[in-house]
Amino acid sequence: MQALAAYVMQHPADDVQQLQEQTLPLSGLCLAKPRQSSSHEAPEGGLPSLLASLRSRATPSMLCSPFVALSGKGDAFDRLAELLMCLQQRLQLHPNALPIMNDTDWRGMPLLLNAYVVDYFMHGQKRALARDNGILEGDVWQLLKSVTGILAAIANALRSCIDEDEDAADGNGAGAGGAAGGGASNEAVVSAFEALSAEFAERFRDINGPQAARR
Repeated sequence: MQALAAYVMQHPADDVQQLQEQTLPLSGLCLAKPRQSSSHEAPEGGLPSLLASLRSRATPSMLCSPFVALSGKGDAFDRLAELLMCLQQRLQLHPNALPIMNDTDWRGMPLLLNAYVVDYFMHGQKRALARDNGILEGDVWQLLKSVTGILAAIANALRSCIDEDEDAADGNGAGAGGAAGGGASNEAVVSAFEALSAEFAERFRDINGPQAARR
């Protein structure tokens, strides 16, 4: 969540959008903090100095909506749903486009995860997988096929990224020392994902074989 919040914070700020975000819908009163004001002087708009004093003591927030922040809420978020609910309107995030998996359900209760992917990778037995993991035997093939495609997509994406980095380094004439160290570690990660994808795909091809079908 901290990495996601840091990414959202890089969103360019637009003055017009910020004013709209900090303007009350019915009264039209703008609560934007004046650029120059003193705690002893009335700020712009005729607001009392007490409001300026309260502003100086407010919890700082760059992502949280200013009206949600009235309750003391800052930019500390524990769950994705909390971030999406409290986020400023100018910052639009779609939950399906975020690489985050919640460990709690909508009630805040712990979410139990099914280990069918790891289990099949370990023993490769179709019927045991359906029995022990509570999966319909007719759904096992489709679920494992999806995992095979996901692993292949990750491996291909990582390979494309490292190839682009190498091309950029060659074009910019990057130093051999730093490029060699980073390139070796990146290559190790990509090779590991490619090996994992290939091995899981091989096990998936044997899903209907005697090894996978036996109990």
